[in-house]
Amino acid sequence: MKKYLAIFLLPLMVASCAKGPKEATISGTLLNYKDSVTYITSKGITETIKINADKTFIFKTTIDKPVLYTLKGGRKINFEFYVNPGDITEITIDFENIKDGAKYTGKLASTNNYLVEKKQIVKKYTSDFNKLFELKKEQFNLTLDSLNNELLEKAKTLSNAPIVELEKYSIDYLIKGLKVNYPEYNAYVNNVEFKADSADYSALEGLDLNIAHHLMFNDYSELVNKTIMNKFMKENDAKAIETMSTLDRLTKMFSLIDANIINTEVRDYLKQNALVEDLSYGEFWKLNELVNKFLTDCKTIGYKKVVEELYNKKQLVAPGKPAPLFRYKDINGKEYALEALKGNLVYIDFWATWCGPCRHELPFLEKVEKDYEGKKITFISMSMDDDMVAWDKMVKEKKMKGIQLHADGAFNSTVSKDYQIKFIPTFYLIDENGIIITSAAPRPSSGADLVNMLDENLAKIK
Repeated sequence: MKKYLAIFLLPLMVASCAKGPKEATISGTLLNYKDSVTYITSKGITETIKINADKTFIFKTTIDKPVLYTLKGGRKINFEFYVNPGDITEITIDFENIKDGAKYTGKLASTNNYLVEKKQIVKKYTSDFNKLFELKKEQFNLTLDSLNNELLEKAKTLSNAPIVELEKYSIDYLIKGLKVNYPEYNAYVNNVEFKADSADYSALEGLDLNIAHHLMFNDYSELVNKTIMNKFMKENDAKAIETMSTLDRLTKMFSLIDANIINTEVRDYLKQNALVEDLSYGEFWKLNELVNKFLTDCKTIGYKKVVEELYNKKQLVAPGKPAPLFRYKDINGKEYALEALKGNLVYIDFWATWCGPCRHELPFLEKVEKDYEGKKITFISMSMDDDMVAWDKMVKEKKMKGIQLHADGAFNSTVSKDYQIKFIPTFYLIDENGIIITSAAPRPSSGADLVNMLDENLAKIK
């Protein structure tokens, strides 16, 4: 009887010990942190986490295997850490002593401290960009061999077997990514022309494009993106791509993804990644049909949510919507409010002194301002500088024209958030009634493109 009872109970025991999705908790304290939210991201999906009055936060998620997360505490402040199903991971960061890094507690504390050491090893080899990528290819590969060996030795110190295996993959993706970028970066640092059609992308050969779990490694997701982009470039003439509309280009890209990617989650990731790029930085209002099709077809809830939320948010600055109001003092202390400029077109340049492409546009902008002097158009330069002194110095030294305003808080300023500034330079054109004409106006250096748009809309003013 006992024998049969044991056989009967065995499936129940196995079931009770079976691995499966479990809730994991990430909690932390962000000392001297100034924002009211922080962000936790993995596989391209970002969760916004509220910071409590005592600077603590808590985030719960359900996972079935170890997952690498990144906590973002600012534009360039990121902390990576692993989380296991069922675990509680605690993070403490003092933002006034950010060099001290994050302090971890929990079962994976030693693993997450390893990630800090891993980052330092990578930095040792890659922090001097020019020194690394100006190397001859043979020496570059030898340097990467040394980096690879040192990282693998460090990974052997981990006691968690599944994460050791994940780290082997992570290290391999890192090395492959550096090799893939070598042709372009080597050309850049040596100031020679980069020829993509003759570049060596052999590091991409044999890459498995269908490992959805590995999308948590940025190096892997970038390699998958690079592989698809290379296939796209080979199948379409470069000049033809330049003349394609955004809708045509993305439609062709989506067809290529469907033809080459089997895994549904990776397929959804690649499509949302391409959509997010153009929704964020391009003429998003021309993608309504494609966005709706993606939202219907997408099987991965997280990626569907990313696109849907971004698309809905972008509608706030779509052509035909009222331009967000703002009120700032110029460099001489005179106050300007957007609503007071009605009757004129308003061309806004979101820029910063540290931004090379922004500075490149300045002489072209000065010419446009001179050519349209006396006409019903107001030129505003809205600085995204954190360093107000640097902004003040540059504007005065270069005797910059137009209305020179400084967005207090830079990318965290109200005007930056209202106008959804993700990169600079960004140019807006607003009509005489304060209505957005476009949030992706041509740059001053575009020549006829900008002139035609300005002339066309000036002609409409009565």
